[in-house]
Amino acid sequence: MQPIIPHPCGFKNRYVLPGCTHTQKSGKTTLVSFDSPGKPVGYGVSVLDLSVALESGKDLRKVVLNGDDLINLGAPRIFHVISWPSHPTQDVRRTIEMQTPRGPITRGDLACQVASEIYRLTTKLKSQPKDPDCMQFFLGASTPPFDLSTVMLVGLYSVGRDTVRADLELMK
Repeated sequence: MQPIIPHPCGFKNRYVLPGCTHTQKSGKTTLVSFDSPGKPVGYGVSVLDLSVALESGKDLRKVVLNGDDLINLGAPRIFHVISWPSHPTQDVRRTIEMQTPRGPITRGDLACQVASEIYRLTTKLKSQPKDPDCMQFFLGASTPPFDLSTVMLVGLYSVGRDTVRADLELMK
């Protein structure tokens, strides 16, 4: 069974998801960080809140701190690699366009795109065979159960040229 790793910065009831490496623990550089307004730096934003905001057209500045900041990572597109601990062999690679018709993508739009990809992947994975060594990471079927409202998107970090991975944490 994969261990649930306590948060290295001391947030209570926060854990690192295996395969979704915490940037401070790994020494990797965060390219873009995502925080909730009114929360401490490094807290992140709920993946479910971001998905709902995207679908409802909610003002992203109310969901993502500095959500209207323009983000320029020096490439017209980046590749987002996603994996989930209950399915460690099923990495997915998605393209995110860094330019919109209005110009560079905003922090809020980028967070929503990443959350949307995570939502799609985890929805798809619910119907597929799971790794029995990762029972605690089954969405909706773990003990205690958790869902995407407890998965926090903290940031993106580089794993190669124009390729990023989301820094995800679990609230329990």
